[in-house]
Amino acid sequence: MRSAKLLAFLIAAFAFGTVTSDRAGAAPHIATFCIDASSPTATIEHRIATAAGRAMGMHVTIASYDGSGGVSEGFFRFLARTHCALIMGYPVDLLAPDPPDGLTLTRPYLETGYVVAALKRPLTQRTIPHGTGVAIVTGTPPNFFLVGALGPVPPYHADAYATPEGAIDALVAHTDPAAMVWEPSVLRYRAAHPRAHIVTRPLAITHARWQFAALYNDHHRALGARFNTAISTLTARGELRRLTRSLHSESL
Repeated sequence: MRSAKLLAFLIAAFAFGTVTSDRAGAAPHIATFCIDASSPTATIEHRIATAAGRAMGMHVTIASYDGSGGVSEGFFRFLARTHCALIMGYPVDLLAPDPPDGLTLTRPYLETGYVVAALKRPLTQRTIPHGTGVAIVTGTPPNFFLVGALGPVPPYHADAYATPEGAIDALVAHTDPAAMVWEPSVLRYRAAHPRAHIVTRPLAITHARWQFAALYNDHHRALGARFNTAISTLTARGELRRLTRSLHSESL
């Protein structure tokens, strides 16, 4: 029964695979990247993977999966063993880098984090009205902050939601005067609801800032090193900044 459920999950998880290349003709080397299609940074991940492949002189195959229901460390190991050389978009806590057992992190290529979202007038965790509710997603650092797990309990309380979209909906509906959510999720929501007039400020708490890196196993150690070199090259050219600038703009 457990094997059948796992097989059904894996079939559902992999939606499609596409090959991208900037050069015509057969390529002697192909690098396969896995990207979570449900992530609000999926478009940026795709751009970075393609640019890194170009910098490495390799064709890139993108294998997309749906991680909206959550994935385990074992699933990442499965991906690295059977589907892709590099798994894009793994979030790395700046204070405690911790890749899944058996996997190695590449050099980080993107930084983002949690923000305080408000309507029209910016708010920070110091200026949120006392005694009000703040929309958060259950199990995230803002949730831990509001219940006192990261320090003193602030003078407002958490209104918990299952998804970032639910938390932002509560903000837009004026149920809560502020939301503490993942910045890419705010940008995706704002792109879909341009009249919402959502403004953000960085959330200055422990574990609020994160970097993204790619994961790989020992079999792909050489490719991981080439990817690191490619990211250094893209950074030096200013191309990486151009590829990720939409993370801090009006839309992804």
